[in-house]
Amino acid sequence: MRMYIKWFSAALLALAWPSLTQAATPAITPRQQQFLDAQKRPPSVYEAWRERYIVLIQAEPQLRRAVVFSGCAKPGAERLLDPTYRAYVETVGGAYYRYLQRPGPANAMVNTGALWAIDQMSEAEYRGSLRWMTSAETAPLRNARDVLGMLQQYFTESVDPVEGQQNVAVLMAMKKTLVQEGQLDSVVKAFAQVDAAKAALFESLETDIPLTPDQLSQWYDVAYWLGRSANPVFQAYFSAVPQAWFHAMAQEVFNQKLSQANHALKAYQRRGRVEESELSTLTEEELAGRKIAYYFGDLASDDVAKVSVDAHNDMWAQAQAYIAKHRAEMCSP
Repeated sequence: MRMYIKWFSAALLALAWPSLTQAATPAITPRQQQFLDAQKRPPSVYEAWRERYIVLIQAEPQLRRAVVFSGCAKPGAERLLDPTYRAYVETVGGAYYRYLQRPGPANAMVNTGALWAIDQMSEAEYRGSLRWMTSAETAPLRNARDVLGMLQQYFTESVDPVEGQQNVAVLMAMKKTLVQEGQLDSVVKAFAQVDAAKAALFESLETDIPLTPDQLSQWYDVAYWLGRSANPVFQAYFSAVPQAWFHAMAQEVFNQKLSQANHALKAYQRRGRVEESELSTLTEEELAGRKIAYYFGDLASDDVAKVSVDAHNDMWAQAQAYIAKHRAEMCSP
């Protein structure tokens, strides 16, 4: 079991949103694009969760700064539960997500590890992985993998980076995704293995805002419980999934290559920037990670900064335009 947990933890790194400063002059080949498109076909818990994750966890801190810099009052700890602020974040953050999904340099850069993994496969392996990604028979395996990824991301990043407290909005978004994709029952059962009362409460709570004071208190009750019970809850879900499924996922070629890529890239990133004269000090895994990091060219080139800055500027411009249009509602005392 430990072997599968180790493999699974590495594979989950693909769910994270990589830094937009990994590559230069990027482009995606038709062969790579075909594979990336296959990953998005339903059912895909991953795709349903990914946008909410990017908007609420990755983009929101920048959008909050835009509000402050516009002269509005500083948004508070429960800002994402305020319908006016939430509409702003989902509108502008959603546009940012779609910007990154459009064919172009930014989309290539956020998929660097996957592109490298695709390149490592033979044609036969490529076709086999395409079938695995799209087959109805493997859909339950993919769903279990994606739910575990969602849980791990929630447990890792559910604390608001600005306020330092549990982000109830992220927990609500996770439940909404589980309901949308028909995966709520399996998660509630895992929760119940640890605390039946908290599992029943989580299942009963509404995900629409605004919340009443009682509803907010109940959501915080569940959030703080999950914060204390992350390991047993994750283990309960993991143990409920047939171990043969994890064996099958670990043996699937693309999953193997992507796991290798993420391990290597993470190992290299831990070392920080390494000059050409220092390459002899890198391990084999770190050298592989460097190749992935430099997949599109020299990290120091102007093209790297341009792609990152363009993505940020597009989001910032849309944020400023939205705030200007809705200033009366967003900036009222």
